[in-house]
Amino acid sequence: MEKDDLPVSSKQLLYLALLIFLPLALSAAVIHWAPPKPGQTESDNLLAFGIVGAIATVLLGMLIIAAKRHVIEISRDALVVKHSLYTLALDRSEVESAKAREVNSLDQLGLSTRKNGIAAFGYFSGWFWAAHGNITFCALSRWPVYLVTFEGSTKCRQLALSASPEVVRRIEVWANS
Repeated sequence: MEKDDLPVSSKQLLYLALLIFLPLALSAAVIHWAPPKPGQTESDNLLAFGIVGAIATVLLGMLIIAAKRHVIEISRDALVVKHSLYTLALDRSEVESAKAREVNSLDQLGLSTRKNGIAAFGYFSGWFWAAHGNITFCALSRWPVYLVTFEGSTKCRQLALSASPEVVRRIEVWANS
């Protein structure tokens, strides 16, 4: 089994962290500076801060997982892409062939809507609908980006990937052998 790292941009992770924690910080500020309502006690504020803290802890854990989980594994029988919270697993028996091409813009990927994934500031991770109704798995966090199209009985027809040309060639060899 061959393992390769899919590079992650620390700048994009910073933007994701700001996107997650800025609203939580504003919520905490509102809790702290809002005038008390009649009958409100200090324990009510502590409960509110506890809820915001619990949410922040869960979201921090998710962000850490997203930052550390970015690998592609190619074995004789399977292709597994792990990117942030999402995983794509393809069996070799389901893939007849694959063709890859480099894309220069997000428009060339042909993504229409997010099915289940993260999309913010050029960071795409998870499942997305393509313009023609196919499902695309995205593992994008920096350029260059390659779009791998699979033929066969697999549910995932496209893989959008931030990887080196060597990794993309190995995927093509795996699928076409």
